[in-house]
Amino acid sequence: MNPGAELPPDGHRPRWLPLITVAFVVHLLFCAQRLPLKALPARLESVAQWWRVGPVAYHLRDEPLASMKAVDFLVANTAEDCVVLFAGEFRGALELANALLAPRMLYDEAAVPSGASSVHGRPLARVRLEGRVEGVVVLESTPDSLRLRLR
Repeated sequence: MNPGAELPPDGHRPRWLPLITVAFVVHLLFCAQRLPLKALPARLESVAQWWRVGPVAYHLRDEPLASMKAVDFLVANTAEDCVVLFAGEFRGALELANALLAPRMLYDEAAVPSGASSVHGRPLARVRLEGRVEGVVVLESTPDSLRLRLR
């Protein structure tokens, strides 16, 4: 406050206060009118579906089942601090897999020498596929889907 200004007597309201109050109420009504009430149930159903099926199935729902199974397998059977190698074009389901596999690191198979056991100090992901010998797993991107193979 300005120390030299006189204060209005008790009970006296400034003339601009009703105008500001009306403007604020109009603003609130305008905001409420713009709420997307028709989209809200669909968004709530989308969130409920994410919780029901999990992040992998939710984000890869438009991809072939093989892609979903490959990413689910890696999440369940690899350590969080490992490196998962990938082969093929980095697009489509592989882009989503990169985020779904976090904190695992996705790394191009072509950039890793064949005898290597780690990349940047992190071990390569090793799994046993379909009863075969354990080995370094590669997430392979094909034009149709994602699949797993051993290196």
